[in-house]
Amino acid sequence: MGLGSCPFPFEAGRYIRFEAERYIDGTRGNEMLRLGLIPHLGKEKAIGAARDLISWLEGKGIEALLHPDAARLLSMPERSFGHEDVASRIDLALVLGGDGALLGAARFLAGSGLPIL
Repeated sequence: MGLGSCPFPFEAGRYIRFEAERYIDGTRGNEMLRLGLIPHLGKEKAIGAARDLISWLEGKGIEALLHPDAARLLSMPERSFGHEDVASRIDLALVLGGDGALLGAARFLAGSGLPIL
C-alpha cells in the first residue's frame, strides 16, 4: 500500500513516507503511525494547513494529533497529544511555521527523543 503524492515539503514528505511505510509493511508491527502536528498559532496558513493535513493523513492511515494549544484553537480537544509523556502519544512531530515555531517545538519536545520535521 503506497502513500501516493504527499503535500509536504520534499524532505519532510520523504521522511514521513519512510516512517509510515515501516508501519504499513509490518516492520513496526500493526500500529498506526502517530504524527503530532505543531502549527504556528499566529499564522493562519499554518492553522489551515494543520486542519487540511488531518484529513489527508487519516486517509493514508496515519493518526494525526495536535499540540494541545492547537487542538484547543481548532476545537478538536480529542486530537490533543497532551503536555506530558508526549513520546508515548506520538512517533514524530511536524512543525508548520517558521524558525520560531521550530524552536518553540524543540523546547516543548526537549528530552522526548522524538524526531521533529
